[in-house]
Amino acid sequence: MGLEPCIRLLLRFKRGRYKWRSMGFDMLDEITEGLMLSG
Repeated sequence: MGLEPCIRLLLRFKRGRYKWRSMGFDMLDEITEGLMLSG
């Protein structure tokens, strides 16, 4: 049940990864990687 929202967030972050990076949100990128590994 809780997996689908995570996947949606993952896809959104993957799509806008360059944006997060340019804004300095490296932590979000790390969290995304962690979610993908655990999922």
